[in-house]
Amino acid sequence: MKHLRQFISLSFIIFISSCDSQTNSCSELGNTIKKDNILLTSIDTLSLDQAHHFLKEQQEGISSLLKFSKINLELSTSTEDTIYHKEPIFDDFSDPILPNDTLATRLNYFFSKLYIRQQITYPSSYVSMNMYSLNMDIVKEHWNDPQNMPSIKIEKVFNTDKTISKDTTNFDKVSYRELGVAIPSSKYIDSIQVNITYTYPIIEEIILEHKNTRTKLPSGTVALENKTGNTILLSYPNTIRDKIIAIKGVHKSEKNLKHIGSSSNTKPSEEMLSYLECFNNKLKTTIKQIDSKKIKSKKVLASFLLKNTPIPPKNEQVTLSTYQFSGNVQKVKVYIQTGVSTKIKKTYIIKRSERDQKPTINYFLTVDKEKEKMGFVNEKGAWVILPEFEDLRMANDYYYHGKYKEDLNQTYWLDTNNNILKLVNYKLDEYEIFPENLVNIEKKTNGPEGVINAKTGHIIIPMKYDYIRPVNGFFITDLNNQEELYDKKGRKVLNKTFSSIQIKENLVFTSINTDTYYDKKDIYTLQGKNITNGKWNDFEDVSGKNGFGKDGLLLVYKKSSENNFMQVKNKAFINKEGKVIIDLNSYKEAKSFSNGLAAVRNNDTGLWGYINSNGKIVIPFLYENARYFMEKYACVEKNETAFLIDKNNKIFKQFSDNIQSSSITIDTNEAEYHLYNEESYDAEGNLIKGKESSTN
Repeated sequence: MKHLRQFISLSFIIFISSCDSQTNSCSELGNTIKKDNILLTSIDTLSLDQAHHFLKEQQEGISSLLKFSKINLELSTSTEDTIYHKEPIFDDFSDPILPNDTLATRLNYFFSKLYIRQQITYPSSYVSMNMYSLNMDIVKEHWNDPQNMPSIKIEKVFNTDKTISKDTTNFDKVSYRELGVAIPSSKYIDSIQVNITYTYPIIEEIILEHKNTRTKLPSGTVALENKTGNTILLSYPNTIRDKIIAIKGVHKSEKNLKHIGSSSNTKPSEEMLSYLECFNNKLKTTIKQIDSKKIKSKKVLASFLLKNTPIPPKNEQVTLSTYQFSGNVQKVKVYIQTGVSTKIKKTYIIKRSERDQKPTINYFLTVDKEKEKMGFVNEKGAWVILPEFEDLRMANDYYYHGKYKEDLNQTYWLDTNNNILKLVNYKLDEYEIFPENLVNIEKKTNGPEGVINAKTGHIIIPMKYDYIRPVNGFFITDLNNQEELYDKKGRKVLNKTFSSIQIKENLVFTSINTDTYYDKKDIYTLQGKNITNGKWNDFEDVSGKNGFGKDGLLLVYKKSSENNFMQVKNKAFINKEGKVIIDLNSYKEAKSFSNGLAAVRNNDTGLWGYINSNGKIVIPFLYENARYFMEKYACVEKNETAFLIDKNNKIFKQFSDNIQSSSITIDTNEAEYHLYNEESYDAEGNLIKGKESSTN
């Protein structure tokens, strides 16, 4: 407690000074204190003995402070030997500290990609911009200062009715992420032209390493005091502490290491420590002068102190910061804000966001500022549906949710033929508007579904189905697991119900469950014409991506079961008219076409070859297995060895093992071949996974 009291007293004497002299050597005292200095005024009312005691307390306090500072510095600089023995963890996701020219380019791009939102508050509008999308924390912090906030001034407003309004209004900061401005118009806005004036922080990169451990800046010196393993010790003046943007520990690989911990403390600056040493000696001399009776009065004491006490320097302290990283540090990068850029002024055209585009019909949701009710204005900003509603929320161009009596989630339909907003007794199953202004509706949540024409209000598919699935301009309905197909006019395409309906490549694939092993399957045109008429009961990979594929041919089967044994009675490739193009009954097995060729298996030898879309054998029956052709090559197997062959049956690559499994997309060049030895290759024989990577 004694030392604490002495230190407080010392702080009171030394650090409350209006002088800024930088004298730091007893041999070069320069100026000395004046009569109004707090040291002299503090002893003015004391007796000589009391002044002697007071000065002795100050001298002991300074000695303790100097001793403490020395020990503190020694402890800080003697960092523990912490060699990092684990694999380094790199900071790949940290915000980059960009060079100033790159920063300026990024900011120009950011402003060019801003978007506006408009809330029409008749007879005016509120326009806002979201600034939060800026992904540069350095600039965000700079702009958080009101003095640095960008100035955004409107010059012109471009309305969707092709009119242009001139304006000189500035955007104001509404929140930490939003700028907003009121403009005197209720017209729907397409875009605005603005002048943006802004600045950004100037960032300097300092690199500290064994060859260069200190960098002197106008505001003080940044020094690497110690570097051991994954731990560094930095020192810098407190005056620049808040200007340090980031400190990066750099691995020998030149990658930034992940920061895992830090601590800091402060000590007086070198100038202040030198001054305290000097002042401490002066106090010792003064005390000895009193003890030896050379100073016999308060007047002599005051005169002696006036002549011998130096003026203190500025009270600048130094921060000592220890940082630890997840890897051994080769060098240190310190990023400091050293200034602010000159003002940049540019003109931009700011559009609406992609999610806030103009409705396809010219009805714009509007709040009446005086009534605080909601209605709709047209493109000219005039009322077309008077403001009589509360809490309306847009679902799509024709439907809104809003309050009716106590219910906040009632559904309203916008009747554009009669300019009214009408409360309806159904809900939206989906918000999307399909071609011909069609919308899925339901009687209640998870209730029977139907389809309505949102423009006319006419229900074209009755609300009786368990679910309705829109596909390519058609609607597949399901009721009790029986499916039907409707077109966009609400007409039934097929006069039957099916257990399954799929629309693929402008054809309709149907299936009816039977008591046999195979369902009854057929293919129809979108006009309802049956092109297969029960000739086939199995289609190759109809639910997948290929279907008829690039070659317009579908692999079909006629299968039957006799004595619980499945048999293929007939197989062929057919075209989209249902005509047999290639009869496959002379082959034991076949696979779908891919990139112009199809693998077929010989009836006698069981070996595989390939045919073209005319049915001609172009690669002979040589292989024990044959996979789908990619753009250049197909994977085949012979004598327990896998190869890639081209369309001329030339071997492009021989693999080191046989194929364990493969992943192939027909009619593309996407394939992966996985070998038993754990290697994997792509469609062109490039290694994508080696043996060693399988264990990582």
